[in-house]
Amino acid sequence: NRAEAEELMQDAFLSVWERWDRVGGMDDPLGYLYRTAMNLFRKRYRRAVLAIRRSLGFTPIGDDFADADDRQDVRRVL
Repeated sequence: NRAEAEELMQDAFLSVWERWDRVGGMDDPLGYLYRTAMNLFRKRYRRAVLAIRRSLGFTPIGDDFADADDRQDVRRVL
């Protein structure tokens, strides 16, 4: 989506601008900008996938105590 891509780049540029005192002295500030944009994209992607899973009810409901009991049963059997 073009609008999302533009927003992502604006956020990346803003993040680099906020840290320009450190980024400006780097050997490759453009590489830092690219990496920042990729990290922001991955973060948004993970959040979107998680939101979809939650809305569809695919989030695993883990019971830590049941998992511990299962591990003990497997150890006993082995």
